[in-house]
Amino acid sequence: MKLNINKLVFFSLLVFNINFGVQAQDIIKYFTDMPAYLLPSLESSHKLELIENYQKTGKDTLENLFGGKVTLLDLDTVADYISIRTTSVSRFEMMLFQREDKSSFIAVINTVCAPVCSSYIHFYDTEWKEIRMEFSKFDNRQWLKSTDETIDGVKLQDMIKGIFLEFNFNPHEKSVEVRNNSVQMLGKTEQGQIRPFFMEDKIISVKWKEGKWR
Repeated sequence: MKLNINKLVFFSLLVFNINFGVQAQDIIKYFTDMPAYLLPSLESSHKLELIENYQKTGKDTLENLFGGKVTLLDLDTVADYISIRTTSVSRFEMMLFQREDKSSFIAVINTVCAPVCSSYIHFYDTEWKEIRMEFSKFDNRQWLKSTDETIDGVKLQDMIKGIFLEFNFNPHEKSVEVRNNSVQMLGKTEQGQIRPFFMEDKIISVKWKEGKWR
């Protein structure tokens, strides 16, 4: 009986290690196989070199095709997540998500900070074909302490003409965190007027749940 239990434990560990090893390669595989137009500053061999250097020696930076520096900020093979600073003012993030049928899709966030950080998100299948997916909609009013507040008769939401949202993946929560940087685009006078009523530190978390972003 003891021998059978030992065999069962060994087999379970073997299956776990095989599954974990396959899963751990997913984010690396999809990242290195990603079409060049999605990250033109890094060809496939450079992507692989960046990851191998990071895993083996801890070196996280290399030179891209245009002579600039590319830095690997985070690689989480358990959560299937990678984050890269592609230039001094831009960031690339990628994470895998699972549908209810256990198939996967890829989400990519590109962020540019020039001067205010603003992001956009796209979704792809595992063959890197873009897929349409309804993502949560946001409005500046979601960051206001009160939507009824006015300054000189003008509603606060009307004083903020545009919306500049910054997205980040949270690999531990398998979510997208949303920050609103819109106030930073206003003049100093308007910033001073609006900031007491605007929750700049507020983060809205959006999760993939039951086939929808919620």
